Amino acid sequence: MDDCLPDLSLYFSNSPNGSSTNLFDGGPEHGQIQPGAYPIGYYPNLQSFQRTDRKLKLLLNDYPSMYIQVLLVTEPYHNARNTEWRKIDTTLRTQLWQNMIARWAAFPNVFWSVSNDLGDTSGYSDNRLLADEIGCYWMGGCNEVGAGNDPWSANRPMSMGHLRNRIDGSIAKTWHTYITAYSYADISAQQMDGATNLEPYPTPTVLFQYTATPKPVYNTEDLYEAGSQERDTDYKLVVHADYFFRKLFWSYLLSGGGVTYGSETTWSMEHVYDGGTYIRPPTPIPSVTQTVEDLVGLNSIGSVDLILHQARVDLADFAPHDQLIPQATPGSTWTEYERAQVASNAQEILAYIPNTVRTPSSQQPDYLYRRKAEESQTTRSVTVDMDDYGNPSYRVTWYEPATGAVLNTGTIPGNPGPGSYRPTLTPPPNAGDVVLHISSRCESPNACLPMDTEPPTSTPTPTGTPSAPAPGFHVGADLNAVVVRDDLRGALKYDGTASWRCDRTPANETGTPGCWVSYIFPTGENGRTVASADFYFRRNSQTPYQGLYFITASGSDPGAPIGYGENAISLDVTFDPAGNLVTGGDQGNIALLTTSGAAPDLNRWYHLFARAERTAINTYTLRVYVDGVKKQERAGLRFRSEDPHFRHVLVHTAWWSPTTDLPPGSIPSVWWDELSIDPPAPGETAGLYRTTFQQGLAGYTGNHGAYFGGGNGVNNSAQLKVGANGTYKTLLWFNTSSLPSQAIVDEATLDLYYTGRDNGNILTLGAHRVLAEWIDSEVTHFQRKAGINWTVAGMGSGSDYTASPEATLPLGSVASGWVQLDVTAAVQAWIADHANNHGLVVLQEAASGWVTYQFCSELGWTPCTPAQAPRLVIRYHLQDPAPVKATFQQGVGGYSGANATCLAYSSSNNSCTLFKAGADDGLKSPLRFDLSAIPTGKTVDEATLRLYYKGRSNGNGLTLGAYRLLAPWLDSQATWTQRMTGANWVVPGLGSGSDYLADGSTEDVLGDGGSWVEIDVTEMAQAWVDDPAANYGLILRQASAAGYVIYDFCSERGVSPCTAAQAPQLTVWYR
Repeated sequence: MDDCLPDLSLYFSNSPNGSSTNLFDGGPEHGQIQPGAYPIGYYPNLQSFQRTDRKLKLLLNDYPSMYIQVLLVTEPYHNARNTEWRKIDTTLRTQLWQNMIARWAAFPNVFWSVSNDLGDTSGYSDNRLLADEIGCYWMGGCNEVGAGNDPWSANRPMSMGHLRNRIDGSIAKTWHTYITAYSYADISAQQMDGATNLEPYPTPTVLFQYTATPKPVYNTEDLYEAGSQERDTDYKLVVHADYFFRKLFWSYLLSGGGVTYGSETTWSMEHVYDGGTYIRPPTPIPSVTQTVEDLVGLNSIGSVDLILHQARVDLADFAPHDQLIPQATPGSTWTEYERAQVASNAQEILAYIPNTVRTPSSQQPDYLYRRKAEESQTTRSVTVDMDDYGNPSYRVTWYEPATGAVLNTGTIPGNPGPGSYRPTLTPPPNAGDVVLHISSRCESPNACLPMDTEPPTSTPTPTGTPSAPAPGFHVGADLNAVVVRDDLRGALKYDGTASWRCDRTPANETGTPGCWVSYIFPTGENGRTVASADFYFRRNSQTPYQGLYFITASGSDPGAPIGYGENAISLDVTFDPAGNLVTGGDQGNIALLTTSGAAPDLNRWYHLFARAERTAINTYTLRVYVDGVKKQERAGLRFRSEDPHFRHVLVHTAWWSPTTDLPPGSIPSVWWDELSIDPPAPGETAGLYRTTFQQGLAGYTGNHGAYFGGGNGVNNSAQLKVGANGTYKTLLWFNTSSLPSQAIVDEATLDLYYTGRDNGNILTLGAHRVLAEWIDSEVTHFQRKAGINWTVAGMGSGSDYTASPEATLPLGSVASGWVQLDVTAAVQAWIADHANNHGLVVLQEAASGWVTYQFCSELGWTPCTPAQAPRLVIRYHLQDPAPVKATFQQGVGGYSGANATCLAYSSSNNSCTLFKAGADDGLKSPLRFDLSAIPTGKTVDEATLRLYYKGRSNGNGLTLGAYRLLAPWLDSQATWTQRMTGANWVVPGLGSGSDYLADGSTEDVLGDGGSWVEIDVTEMAQAWVDDPAANYGLILRQASAAGYVIYDFCSERGVSPCTAAQAPQLTVWYR
């Protein structure tokens, strides 16, 4: 018998009731398992199956987040051979498959693999036939089988479990829904997305890559900790197991796959991992002392979950994107091996940045070196491609993958655009390998509500009128519904996370009970043209409706009141009780569209993302995704109220009917988790601001017009004329100087009110930019103003006006009314250079014959009205100015605004060369930078204080703190007790909360000196810029220490033992 188990008694018994007292009782060969009457025939082994049942139940109950790969049949004992399973009677095999599915398919914690190490190439015909038989029976999709017998086959994976170093020939099969991968020291996930085939092992075969196969990959086996196959001086297969498996797990995870850990002692069940050991070398060797080693390979892996939890990352929202951190030397095998593993979405970048020892410097990452991978305790900076990341601010957080600890956090601006934006980011000194998270998801103007804390007990009282609640989140419940925190359920399933639950409590109902969470956009934003929401929801009953509403301003003016009640104008995304997705809006004027079965299941989390965006004047597109799959996209949606803007996002659940599908006494509930309200992406604020220039409108007097024919010009007529074989031309000028210089014009139209024509011929209207100044009261066919002629009489194309029109419009036989010409490019040019705004000439581009068209002039005289005067309608958004970097360092660029002094218990010195911190907080230094060069009102994106660390008195560690001072002081007068002559500190030596803010910024000072220490002082710098008079600087002091110690830092004087370049430096990025 050639299969892995000593016999087949795990599967079959010759007892009619399927029992066996010994599961390994020396059972028959495959070919002997045939049907028949007892004691000749064989049956599925009930006792063995019950034993497996108990294991699966225990794992489900005690470890519900653990998933089990079930290997359905044994592999050949010699895995380079064909299986003998097909020698078993076909009927008995089918009966066995039926038993497996009936017993185990209902377990939500299992997924399938045909076998393990099962050859799957042309030389293994029996293996391939057996795999097809099982795969088709379980999953379906085969011509001769049809639907699969696993009722949950649509959502449960099945793989072949092919033989390593052989091609997986079943990957393309319909039943083969995930890939079982194997590898040898593939700790950079080359199989997943590598560009270079690093040396495989044990033979130089082609590296299998799965980038072109759109199926999940699960690497079930790489190298083993405590493995003894390699007999060199290490006597173990993986030398630095903690780093080896950390790099392996992060690389596969961020490449879109999964991977497992293995050790010889846990695989053979000699030990559990916790407390597990192994002996090195495994067998005695003369003159070599055997040692007992602890298993360490999994020590860092628990920190993966901790980091994802702290970052609030849902990896289902990410896709691999290693190119965002470009390799230092593309094509080099080492930089390929050491490439950052990156996954990203539209708002976030998550990267694992390895840092592996390379000795010698020319070492290549062959198999033997990869298995000995060791962490390098150095600092590795990376350049990040953030071309497509244009939100105003991004949180940058560095994590230590070995422990999950946050090493450092701060903010950087996004891409101000257009063009490339590739900041270089550096982790803390000597960090080794790190995890980098860059996210704008919860940075302003984004708004996040994690729902881990207790919800408000009552609805906040809105400020102002009922139609204008305070900006921010609001939570409430109606009638007999209540919002509570649920600590047992969280969508992301991280320890310590919770969700909010809406319960429909038992009570007499007179209306529609329900709960809601809403977000009001800040009033300063004047509405938005894009609104989106991202959250998770689940329910335990089919009766509630789940709704998401994008509520607009009630009118077309961006300053109109906010629609807040149930009669508000909105775009609606709802799920009915059957889980069908229904979209509509505008109080029924946008027709309903239904997608069946979008979220039908109870008691499971669904991830909903919906986005509504303005694409043209009063034209909107709505996109809805469920679990990352687009369910609807509706373009061309229009509101009745011209062109509204979004002001408010509402998440709402309601019970419109009694609950009938729960046992009596049960509470119908709906859960929400991780609500995020996203800002517009770059370019999506199109049309956020709208300005209409029309004579007399809101006091505007900046429109001047005239027309001329073959002689004099006319500037005091009720109507303007165009045509007469090009003789009549109309000149119009609008003063646009009130538009802000950073305005990006999304659309600008010249609107003319057409009153009639003098015959039936038709004309094509054209608008051209005028190239020189003209005066409406002086313009004629010959001159543009008194004493200065046109270049060509009647105006010359290319000389007096642009040869190419801004816009043309065939008028045809239109009735009287507004006609519109797109002059977007012209208005954008005028904003860039108001001095060259010479207006437009409107003329005849073509005509079917002699004809003259008339339009209302800016005077608004009869037969026209003032409301029919020409108008220039401009929709624009504001581009954020590029961030400005300001660096302040004494003596650099003539700067002399840094003041400091050194304080001790018994002395002070404002000419000290070294700041000292420590001595049980007995040494501290006030430091102030004059920031008056930064204009008040600017926003500080990032401010970093850099101090040059010279050394310490002993080996004790110290955390340096910077705290904002609350009162003025003079460097020449400050002492331990006084801040200036006649004015004492509140507390001698400065008091926390009285002389300086209790909350400050801290940084661990590492090493023995000779390096820079960076402290994030962004909040302090913002306060100093907002109120320069209250810029009293900061105090540098010991935040904590491991014992008595004194640390030295260079002062602002920059003299020996320091240099001028080592003086404190404050770098401020602002906009």
